[in-house]
Amino acid sequence: MKQTDYLTKKIEHALKQYQDVAMYFRTHKLVVMNVFIITIFQRLLLFYVTYLTYLSFGLHGTGIITIITLQAMISVAVEMLPLPGGMGISEKLFLMIFTPLFGNLTLPAMVVSRGLSYYTELIISALFTIVSHFVIKEKIERVK
Repeated sequence: MKQTDYLTKKIEHALKQYQDVAMYFRTHKLVVMNVFIITIFQRLLLFYVTYLTYLSFGLHGTGIITIITLQAMISVAVEMLPLPGGMGISEKLFLMIFTPLFGNLTLPAMVVSRGLSYYTELIISALFTIVSHFVIKEKIERVK
């Protein structure tokens, strides 16, 4: 009986959180719109890295829309899979989808593209996390 009560309370808590978020979305439409626009812009910039990589290898003939669309399709395919850290899948799809465009330069192009769009972002995020950890820790110690 206690397990049932626990699960019921857990579900009720989750529903309450969902309702709170739904209410926030309803009452803060401008914030939601801004976040949506910024996210689209950010994603397009990340997909644009593949196009810049394409150009940096001296390749021509495929337009920016095609390359960004292919990169977006890879992203959607990987993000739909409920796998932790779908890294290997991203690389495999990159190799399969972009080989007709990059030819024998596909592997080096993947390393450059992923290095710029993923690993650089990961390193910068890690640095911000480390710095913020120390800054927050210092502020907490000052308050005490």
